[in-house]
Amino acid sequence: MISLTTGQLETWLDQVLWPFIRVGSCLMVAPVFSGQTVPVRIRIVLAGAIALILAPMIAIPQGLSADLIATLHGYTRNDVDAIGAISQQRASAAWA
Repeated sequence: MISLTTGQLETWLDQVLWPFIRVGSCLMVAPVFSGQTVPVRIRIVLAGAIALILAPMIAIPQGLSADLIATLHGYTRNDVDAIGAISQQRASAAWA
């Protein structure tokens, strides 16, 4: 069974699905591709290929990448919050 976290799902949406939808929309209304000369299936495959090519170039937001790293290394939300609190205390002490 495949288990996905919310962060992984959001990353997939940000990197693949939204670019696919945007590129597909552009191909559906572009003058060369919007006519009946190019079948819809070809436009969908082309949009998917372009989205997969663009996916590695799209940056993952910092919050999501931190969530993915914490999940991969087995940290819970409480562990991460405790580390963040210690970091804030150290930063406050450094500025004092």
